[in-house]
Amino acid sequence: MIALLVVPVALWAESAQDYRDAGQALSRAGQYAKALDYFKKAVQADPQDWQSYQAMGDAYNKMDDMADARDAYRKSLDINPNNSTVRVLLQNLGDETASSTPPSAPSGDNVGTDETVQSPQTTEPIRRRGRGWRRVAPVTYNDGLAPMDHAKLWAKFDLGFNYSQQGDLLSSAATQNGLITANGWTGSAVASRNGYNAGGELGFLINPNNGLAIGLRYLRNDDSTLNQNLQNGPAIVGANTYNSDFENETLSPSVWPLTLDYYLFLPDASGRFFISAGLGYYFGQVHVEDNYSYVISANDETASDTFSGDLTAGGVGFQVGLGRDWEISPRFGISLFARGRYARLTNFRGTVFGPNGGGANDGLAVYPDGEVFSTDVSNIGNNGVKYATIDFTGFDVGASLNFYSF
Repeated sequence: MIALLVVPVALWAESAQDYRDAGQALSRAGQYAKALDYFKKAVQADPQDWQSYQAMGDAYNKMDDMADARDAYRKSLDINPNNSTVRVLLQNLGDETASSTPPSAPSGDNVGTDETVQSPQTTEPIRRRGRGWRRVAPVTYNDGLAPMDHAKLWAKFDLGFNYSQQGDLLSSAATQNGLITANGWTGSAVASRNGYNAGGELGFLINPNNGLAIGLRYLRNDDSTLNQNLQNGPAIVGANTYNSDFENETLSPSVWPLTLDYYLFLPDASGRFFISAGLGYYFGQVHVEDNYSYVISANDETASDTFSGDLTAGGVGFQVGLGRDWEISPRFGISLFARGRYARLTNFRGTVFGPNGGGANDGLAVYPDGEVFSTDVSNIGNNGVKYATIDFTGFDVGASLNFYSF
């Protein structure tokens, strides 16, 4: 799964400056070998990036790789021949082809432009705007952590597997299958704890070890279905002949958690482990599709209908999680995660519509024998009928694509 996520990320265009900034931060932390990887990516992104070639030479120099240092300095000088600092560095490395000619001062023709040049006294970039000079000091972190561990903001988009209890729906399916077998009917009832999740979050870094995030996700469970045929026909009711009584019902449960989580990070040189915990408001929905006919058993030609609609409910829950973030570049990464949650929702109500468009105020009810159906709310509370509970307590696991901003 990780490999599949890395491929699309590699298609995003990182600027040479992004790679160079990350490499310089690593160099200042003494991680020269890893810094070289970023400098090489920088010159791949911009072959005219003489600053990255110079920084590459500095890294090789620190690693006592004089041959590669000279080669990198020469490439920098080929692009920017006015860089006296690199000329001096090449002379110090025994390169006789380098002269000590100082860099030419900015010409009047270029006054008013925005360009990056190199100061003869330092390897730090300075930027000229208009007629003035100001130093642009790159942010440095001397803690050996990956650059993404210092990103002030992050956004995650995740996808994964969802598992939840679904208590009353599972009990209903078991009861209905028992009735089908006991009465010699045909068909089956199915309910599932499995599903999928998708969503995202926006996070705010307090420091490399702490953060907060606001998330919105969609958790969808597999449909709960009933398809049964009473095999009690054909029979004549009134002036018509009916083949058999039947019911086909589909309940589609889903929930939208809006969450606020605290993150504890354990950062390192390639990313970070994390533990999260927080509260959420869980907005649940059950979509209902039902088509039934009990004309024969009721001896009533009106005892059939087709209707559909959405029943909704909400409530507070909580969630905990853990996982690992990996840096792909200073601005992009991937994660593997697992989250657990507690969320039990009841009092599902809404409007369902019949074939003629008329709406009825329905609720999701569980009957005394354990069967779950959508019924008029006036029936709930009578004869042992009560509101059903959809239990979204469970967990989800998956992967996310991450974006970082400094």
